[in-house]
Amino acid sequence: MSEFKIINPPNIKLSDIKVDVIQTDDCIITTNTYPNGFVLKMIQKADEVKIQTSSPMINNNDGTFSIPE
Repeated sequence: MSEFKIINPPNIKLSDIKVDVIQTDDCIITTNTYPNGFVLKMIQKADEVKIQTSSPMINNNDGTFSIPE
């Protein structure tokens, strides 16, 4: 199984991130809003998962991506 990791900004607690989840018959939409205004949205359907962000994430060139501070 392959994976990639998204790293939260330093000094962010999970309780600092606003999480909204909407589930319909054909998809689950999860929206994470960080204190700095960054938004990470995941749209999961039966055949695909899309990730959308309000600004580019930082590619750490080691298989991880960081959310900007």
